[in-house]
Amino acid sequence: MNTETHYIQQYLAPLYTQSSTYPLKIGDDCAVIDAKDKILTSVDSSVEEQHFPKDLNPYYVAYRSVAVAISDIYAMGGIPESYLLSISHPQPSDLWFGEFSKGIEKVNQDYSLSLLGGDMVKGQLAITVTAFGRALENICERANAKLGDNIYLSGPLGFGKAGLEVTRKAIKMSLVSI
Repeated sequence: MNTETHYIQQYLAPLYTQSSTYPLKIGDDCAVIDAKDKILTSVDSSVEEQHFPKDLNPYYVAYRSVAVAISDIYAMGGIPESYLLSISHPQPSDLWFGEFSKGIEKVNQDYSLSLLGGDMVKGQLAITVTAFGRALENICERANAKLGDNIYLSGPLGFGKAGLEVTRKAIKMSLVSI
């Protein structure tokens, strides 16, 4: 059986991008952020069967988990830059982590992100992402919203939940027809 260190070194550490802002490689006790600006941070958890269907390809689990967390940085008018990743998995495997790390690599490329580190435990499949970003000139706070402000959406509301429900029903229907 492989250890936490194996999965980190084999699949996650190679995804780290060193820079002057993030000088310390994955594997230490903490991540170091050399910040000169206002830092925005947000944390989101994604739990199997609550946020994504059981047996979803780990590539999509990874991509979705990070995208959800960084969306909060964008929502406040910031630019996401990095994140910490915590993984709870009942039976990790090289196959699962191979696909998962491809999803991490893709989301990192798409949004110019750096994975700084994180944690792994054995348990129900759940991914927690703590995202960090830089604030631009104006931070968009909910408390400052007023009648007449523009609201921008990146897609229709409720489609994520609807997609999960459709997937669940399709799985149930396939079980019925067996």
